[in-house]
Amino acid sequence: MNNDSETQPAPSDAYFGLLDAIVVLAEAWKMLAIACILAVLAGFGYFQLQPKIYQSNAIVSLDAAQLALFSAPDFLERTGVDSAMWNLDLTHAEPALEPTQPYSVSFRAESPQAAQAGLDAVIKAFMAEVAPDATGTEILQRSRERIIKALENLELISTKLAQEADGTLPGAESELYARSVVLLLDEQAKREAELLDVESKLAGSGGIVVSAPSLPTAPIPQSLRAVMVASVGGAIFLVLCFAFGREAVRRAARTASGAEKLRRLSRAFSFGRRA
Repeated sequence: MNNDSETQPAPSDAYFGLLDAIVVLAEAWKMLAIACILAVLAGFGYFQLQPKIYQSNAIVSLDAAQLALFSAPDFLERTGVDSAMWNLDLTHAEPALEPTQPYSVSFRAESPQAAQAGLDAVIKAFMAEVAPDATGTEILQRSRERIIKALENLELISTKLAQEADGTLPGAESELYARSVVLLLDEQAKREAELLDVESKLAGSGGIVVSAPSLPTAPIPQSLRAVMVASVGGAIFLVLCFAFGREAVRRAARTASGAEKLRRLSRAFSFGRRA
């Protein structure tokens, strides 16, 4: 009777319940406390060793073609800018119905001066790429003169129509006059839009800078809480894995099959000894 009872595992070893988990945690509380303290110190040290990053911001006004060039990867490669430090916010700084839209651009570096200089260099490189050459400038100037002449002619026609309409017009002539004025105003608006486009091209990208690159006064805030949560969470996870793994080994050693498995495992890792 006594021999049979000694060879059978205790019923409590075959079941791991809530009370067993509480016992494991109670035995490991010192390890948990020490691990959390070490994790806090390690996380704080890591946070302090991280380099401070500064960000310079600017606002530029771009049309669709300029935006495509400004955000092209090959443009950044030509300027030698680290893409990880550069950001073009496609969210408009403010809603606008004009052909050009304001966009926010930023550049990051490890010092305020480097951040401001890097953003300024990118904007200047872009301005140099979109500036018209001598031939293009001559063509644009001729287009400008032609558009201005057309606007002057439209103004003369508008004045003449107004003079002819000073008196009372019959119904048919009044309707014709109204249609003429509508067509005239539409044509004048088109010419003015063309003139604005030509003048913007003549100016190149000189007028794209709405707000010059700023000189940052403080580094980008970093989250100490996130570092602490990650380090303490990792430490707790490792300690719990060790504590529950140790309890599993203890329970396995109390059974014949478990003890045999542990002996085989010990022999497998005993490289210096023969089986």
